Amino acid sequence: MLARTLLLAAGLAVAAVGFGWFVDAHRETVAYLSAPACGSPAAVPGAPCTAHETGTVRAKRIVNGNDDTEYELTVARETVTGGFFDVGAAFYEDVAVGTYVDLTVWNGRVAELSYHGHRARNPDTPWLASFQVALVVAAGATLTVYGVGGLRRDTWKFPLIAYGFFVLAAFFGSLIFVGAQWPLALVLGIPVACWLLLTAMVTGANLAG
Repeated sequence: MLARTLLLAAGLAVAAVGFGWFVDAHRETVAYLSAPACGSPAAVPGAPCTAHETGTVRAKRIVNGNDDTEYELTVARETVTGGFFDVGAAFYEDVAVGTYVDLTVWNGRVAELSYHGHRARNPDTPWLASFQVALVVAAGATLTVYGVGGLRRDTWKFPLIAYGFFVLAAFFGSLIFVGAQWPLALVLGIPVACWLLLTAMVTGANLAG
């Protein structure tokens, strides 16, 4: 009984660490939304701030996929090499080659494009952070399953096999929610609820086995 209690406590603690990393990654991904503009009275010397530049549309391209259509703009920047940016259909239709667009720059990269009310985010996808979160959160789920069900001789391998499933689910879930512009209660609450549900399902399957 003591071993199961320790495993359960360890699983919950490890999962809490993983979700803490997730919150940190989320805050970093959306930090530019609340950061002060560089040079403004609210900007603190040495602290991150958003710079604003004017970019020029150099090319337009429509990519027709199997399920949807992507609209891309090639935008040149004032100070460094520009790049390709995905925008919505309305944004795409309202600009032409040579149109000037507003760029919000965060940590040296374009975080958002805007033009006459149109906005297009250019998120910095945190692949590595999401993978790290997934590994830790999945480890917490596996330990929790062992804590509830115990290390039974006939089913002890099942939670280890399920670990891969936990990693995949947590990785893609992190990619989906880490950049969401929602209240933190939702951004964190939905993944935690999914973690509890999946952990309960695997625990039930482990006990039934």
